[in-house]
Amino acid sequence: MPQLDETYSFKSGTSVYVCMLLDYDTQTAVDLLPSRKKQDLIDFFSSFPLEERQKVRFIAADMYETYR
Repeated sequence: MPQLDETYSFKSGTSVYVCMLLDYDTQTAVDLLPSRKKQDLIDFFSSFPLEERQKVRFIAADMYETYR
């Protein structure tokens, strides 16, 4: 089950933080987004079909305002 995390591992062209989608079970990266800005995340996750998004059962996030 992929989990979402952001990291300061390097800077992208648009942000100091990148957003990394990780599969903690296999310790592999699923995707890497160039920023964790709210609109960028909305655009990314909205690109998935609604029926796929409705299958999400759990979300774990830190208290970063965008994730709330």
